[in-house]
Formats: sequence, structure tokens, C-alpha cells
Amino acid sequence: MLRGSGIKDSLPSWFGLLSNLNILDLAMNLFYGPIPSSFGNLMALTTLDLSDNQLHGSIPATFGRLSSLSLLDLSNNHLNGSIPESLGQLRNLVTLRMVNNSFTGIISEIHLRNLSNLIEFQIGYNNLDLKTDSNWEPPFKYLQVLGMAYNNLTHFPQWVQTLEQLSTLDISNNQISGNIPKHFGHHLPNLYRLNLRTNLIEGSIPDSLCKMENLFILDLSENRFSGTIPDCWGRQFF
Repeated sequence: MLRGSGIKDSLPSWFGLLSNLNILDLAMNLFYGPIPSSFGNLMALTTLDLSDNQLHGSIPATFGRLSSLSLLDLSNNHLNGSIPESLGQLRNLVTLRMVNNSFTGIISEIHLRNLSNLIEFQIGYNNLDLKTDSNWEPPFKYLQVLGMAYNNLTHFPQWVQTLEQLSTLDISNNQISGNIPKHFGHHLPNLYRLNLRTNLIEGSIPDSLCKMENLFILDLSENRFSGTIPDCWGRQFF
């Protein structure tokens, strides 16, 4: 573990020779350059944290070999390119963070198909879009945190309504148009924080949001809503 050691260097490819390594935490350093494809040889790795460095380049497709990985954190770097479809093979992944990079392209069902153990999924502050079929149901039924703010999402992800364990949903600062689903609030009983700020959402605010008894933080500002604000909030909170 070399977290916060102030190391300024490129990531050495010989790390890929440490085949029995379980945890590789290089966060909060000054590592620069690309991630070596040899990191995909770390088959026993359960934690890979490269966050808060100065890495650039794309995610190696060899990451799909990291079958034991439960945490992958690439946040706060200068990584770019598209997300490799091979990440969809990481069946044991619980936490996936890629916040604040320059990733582009599309995340599709292929990227997510086997991530059944995912609890936290954060891809905010990139240039990504999400493309799934309207009737697609995600494999991660126990997801609690979903962060996709500051991307290029254009449609409200209907499948979010199947995530009954979700506590945080942030899809603010995108280009989402259309309406909030009418029965949205009935499907997410554990939602604590909902941020839809700065989108192109139209129509009325559905009354079902009033049924979310655990909702504590709600931000719907800077959209194109019409109609009246549901008066249930007034009766409940004032």
C-alpha cells in the first residue's frame, strides 16, 4: 500500500508480475502516464485503487481478467477514451468509481451485463452516454449509490425504477428530456437523495414523489417543469 506517499513516476509494468497480490492501493500520489496492460495479470487482486493521480490514456481491456476484483477506483485522473466492454465480466465487483475523468462514448448493457454484485456505481463528471433498451433490467438488484452527474445522458433511465435498494441517485447536469415516470416514487422506497438538477425534463412533478418517506434531499431545479407543485409536501413538511 503506497497511498498518499507523494510518488511522482509512471506506473511500473512490473506490478503485473505480482500475481498473488490482493490489494494495490496507489491513490493520492502523482503517478502519470498510462495504466500498463500488464495490470490485467493480477488475477488475485480484490482491490485496485488508482484514484487521485495524474494518469492518462484508456482503461486496458485486460482489466476484464481481474475476476476477483471487488473494488475498482479510477476517480480523479485524466483518463480518456471509451470504457472497455470487458469490464462487464467483473462478476465480483462491488464498487466501481470512475468519477472526474475524460471518458467518452457509450455505456451499454454489455458493459453492465454481469455486474450483479454492484453496490456503488459512480461515473460522474465525464462525457458518457448510457444506452439500454427500454425494457432492460439491470443485474445489480442491490445497488445503493448511482452517480452519473455531468455526462451526456439524454433519456431518463427507466431501469432505475427496479432498484429498490437505491439510496442515492444523481443524474444532474445532463441533457435528459421527457418526463419523470409517473410512478417513479412508488418504486424506490429507500431513496434518500435525488438530484435531477439542470436537465431538460418537462411535464409535471409526479405526485408519487410524495410517497418517498425516506427522501431527505431533493433537487429538481433548472428544468422545464410545468403545472403545480404537489401540495403533499406542504402538508407533510410545513
